[in-house]
Amino acid sequence: MSARVVLPTRLTGRFLLLSHNFCSPTTKPYKYTRMSTTLPHFASGEVVKGFGRGSKTLGTPTANLEQCVVDKLPADFKTGIYFGWAQVNDGPVYEQVTSIGWNPYFRNQTKSMETHVIHSFTEDFYGSNLKVILVGYIRDEMDFKGLEELKAAIANDIEVSKQELLRPEFRKYKTDEFFCQNPESLNNGKMNGNA
Repeated sequence: MSARVVLPTRLTGRFLLLSHNFCSPTTKPYKYTRMSTTLPHFASGEVVKGFGRGSKTLGTPTANLEQCVVDKLPADFKTGIYFGWAQVNDGPVYEQVTSIGWNPYFRNQTKSMETHVIHSFTEDFYGSNLKVILVGYIRDEMDFKGLEELKAAIANDIEVSKQELLRPEFRKYKTDEFFCQNPESLNNGKMNGNA
């Protein structure tokens, strides 16, 4: 199985897509590919009810951001799986994995932004404000032959996120001022866009 991560390049202000093969320690670890999406990307919005599959079907709860946040994504924002940091209301900042797109396995008709906050919450937080900073790209959206294959890919995405967020260039965003601002003041700042 391979996963991809994104690192900054100072020359273009864009990020490079990196492909990493986790199956074989003898292969070259990274393959560089250009990616059009500029990261980091900052987004904030209300958590709304989604498709109800995260916890029940997949065993991985997700927080769906309201549709207006998805609609504000840049036109060239690549769909796929991202990693970064998340905060619910004014709580602690946690690692996260976010899926942006149509979830091909489930054949969604509406583009969504679903974030799995890597933390065990005691209850749902519908109606809460969720702030996310997407700092890296893991992989493209893909279809799967079965549910177990999808679950395995999600588990791998979570592990990739945890490992990549240990890197100083990604870890620094955990304490970004974005997480200190209240949702109302974000309209004039970093909300739903790039730094």
